[in-house]
Amino acid sequence: MDMELGGDDVMISPMSREQIFYKICEILKNGSHVDMDVEIRMASNMTESLGLDSLDLVDLALEIRNEFGVDIPDADFYRMNTYTVGMLCEVVEREMAKAAAR
Repeated sequence: MDMELGGDDVMISPMSREQIFYKICEILKNGSHVDMDVEIRMASNMTESLGLDSLDLVDLALEIRNEFGVDIPDADFYRMNTYTVGMLCEVVEREMAKAAAR
């Protein structure tokens, strides 16, 4: 398990950010959201770089819920079209840590 400091609390994330990144890449490629030949990077923007539309983002949020067992908070979901893959990884990591702390 990875330990990460979050404010005054120690948060435990069951997966590293790198593992989350690879799993999200897998979801994007296997879910036909992104062509197999597109290189996905942490800095790839969800809409500009990867070409996801609003329906793709809804599907992605559902697939993240199924894969990681966490929901994307509404505030983050409504901004996902401006997020990079790295930012999405941070959200998933944060939500997983919150769920693990419960």
